[in-house]
Amino acid sequence: MRSLFVMGKGLVDFKQLAADFTTALVARDFTAAHAMATRSFQAATSIAAMRDRFEDMVRSIEPIGASQVTETMESWSTKQVGDVGWAYVAIDGHGWGEALTVIITLEDGALRIRDVEWGRP
Repeated sequence: MRSLFVMGKGLVDFKQLAADFTTALVARDFTAAHAMATRSFQAATSIAAMRDRFEDMVRSIEPIGASQVTETMESWSTKQVGDVGWAYVAIDGHGWGEALTVIITLEDGALRIRDVEWGRP
């Protein structure tokens, strides 16, 4: 069963937010990606810091190809109140790939990125 929450006028799956966030990063639209995050994430991570983390992560795989949510969880050991999903998003690149994981939470009735782990584990 998929987790759906009201966000704006429609229903949005947390997996779609993970995909949209990564698509914004790949497009180098760091302002849009930053806007998808929680207030606490935004306060702790500037747009410039987000850009630098992403660029460091993908430097060796340029040019970047497609990204895809490949794994998700709705239950995990460090899940916090309000968290709705965890997603692993693969990013294809030249001869290699990278990935990031995101935790999506519900903040003020909207899905937001609470945490990002940059790079493959």
